[in-house]
Amino acid sequence: MADIAGLFLPSPEERALNRRLRAEHLEHLRGDPAWAPAALARWPRAVVRFHNRLVPRLPMTAPLGWLDGTTWADEQERGRIGGLPADE
Repeated sequence: MADIAGLFLPSPEERALNRRLRAEHLEHLRGDPAWAPAALARWPRAVVRFHNRLVPRLPMTAPLGWLDGTTWADEQERGRIGGLPADE
């Protein structure tokens, strides 16, 4: 059973990373409530701002771009990883 759960459930390290990235992204949204992933650039800014204000208040909502890994925090993490030396 543990093998099957490992395929579908995140490890403790992955959960910790998700919590950290979500906290960073929500902090960013407080400063820039009109932020949206590039794929959603055509969405009306009012809709984006409304959604971004609701995310921290509603437990079952996710930030825009959360499912496909295109949040602001994801982009910052990619940049951090890209800046590491190759041997790390």
